[in-house]
Amino acid sequence: PVIGAGIAFSIADRAGITAGLMCGWIAKDIGAGFLGGMIGGFLAGYVTVLLVRYIKVPKSIESIKAVLLVPVLSVGISGLIMWFVIGTPITMLLSALEGWLSGLNTENKILLGVITGCMMAFDMGGPLNKSIFAFSMIAFEAGNYVPFAAVMAGGVTPPLALALSTIIFRNKYTEEEREAGKAAWILGASNITEGAIPFAVGDPLRVIPCIMAGSAVSSTLSLVFDCACRVPHGGLWATLIPNVFDNPIQWVLAIACGTVAGAILLGVVKKSKVQTEVAGA
Repeated sequence: PVIGAGIAFSIADRAGITAGLMCGWIAKDIGAGFLGGMIGGFLAGYVTVLLVRYIKVPKSIESIKAVLLVPVLSVGISGLIMWFVIGTPITMLLSALEGWLSGLNTENKILLGVITGCMMAFDMGGPLNKSIFAFSMIAFEAGNYVPFAAVMAGGVTPPLALALSTIIFRNKYTEEEREAGKAAWILGASNITEGAIPFAVGDPLRVIPCIMAGSAVSSTLSLVFDCACRVPHGGLWATLIPNVFDNPIQWVLAIACGTVAGAILLGVVKKSKVQTEVAGA
């Protein structure tokens, strides 16, 4: 319910909160889960915006429109649509997705791992990153914690790969980038993929493909090792909490492999900053 209310609030401000909560409760009640809550939040928000825009009332009762008329109508309209129109298809989709995830073989795990890692690293916290995160949360809510471990492995890897690369291949980075590499260790370990952005901004055509490859390795190995994570964030620090991970050692190993792979690729494709600066001088 809170997810639905938050999304509706971001779209329609306070007028959308009640309808967002209602759609979230309906999603929970019919088994539509995290995805249903998200869709319900968007539905409630945009229904509320349309009602505010197109319902005209006399100025004498304008205050009633804001505090009573719009909330009641938005709850009724979005709630009915959620319950009778889109709720069942979402539930069916989730059931099919859960069945597919539970039946993954090695070949499918490799494919899912590559897709997961690449999406996590490509825009470093942007829409693609959040999309695969949402996908993993659907499985997470259903009790399948394996996809989220792969997602978090893919998110941890880019900053770590860059941090390691600044140490191994110092001549490929400026002094500012080497300093940023020190912070990237902490950001990566904390699953803050945005720690890779300062490096990608300066050299996107080389950095982004390399960190995508590194994350793909990490996510794929996490799936192949059947690693599972029962908390929705935390990065490497989450491994310190007892009983949070299945196969925590293998999960850390998966990230180590992806980090090393990404760092080596970065060292191979990036140009030497020393040579570039000398040539420029």
